[in-house]
Amino acid sequence: TTWAQCGKPNPVHLVELGPGKGTLMRDLLTITRQVQEFQSAVHVHFVENSVGMREKQRDALGVTLSSSGAAPSSTASEKDEDKSPMAEEVVTGTTKEGINVSWHWQVSSLPDDAPLLIVANEFFDSIPVHQFQHSSRGWCEVMVDVDYAHDTQDHLRFVLAPSPGPSTMAYLGADPETRKRLVERIPTSHRGDWENMEEASSSSSSSSSSS
Repeated sequence: TTWAQCGKPNPVHLVELGPGKGTLMRDLLTITRQVQEFQSAVHVHFVENSVGMREKQRDALGVTLSSSGAAPSSTASEKDEDKSPMAEEVVTGTTKEGINVSWHWQVSSLPDDAPLLIVANEFFDSIPVHQFQHSSRGWCEVMVDVDYAHDTQDHLRFVLAPSPGPSTMAYLGADPETRKRLVERIPTSHRGDWENMEEASSSSSSSSSSS
């Protein structure tokens, strides 16, 4: 396993981004029960902004919350469902097997005292990205258009914008310094989490190398 290849660090933080109902993490912990060393070393972390999904994850893993980490009420209004702008409060608990589990609103509150093993199934696929392609007209954004000419399932196709537009200037500038033919940019509202995630991944790699 990756954990063994890292030298079996103890402790080790197993982090999942966008954990959904918690079924993937539940399966991972079930499979690794035969590796008692890992079960003793692992601390699970969920990065989740939805109060409702946090409750599903807690139920999936059978977590009992600590008294200092009381779960938010499930009757919270839909407006209060996304809590990421709030203070970096970390909710903690323990499974019946004795594994510590923590919930984070942002990746910035993840610990840096041990290697991080990060699971992000389809997480990055859901982050909105602007894609630009270099053409004879300059850097044009790749767009989605309706395709009536071909019998495709969704009648959609990728096309280039007629010319460089405001998004080109906003994300690439007048003359982007790149030799690539295709570049992608992340909206500012998501850039902080992306950069924090890259930093956490780098920290994890360096920590694993030194283990």
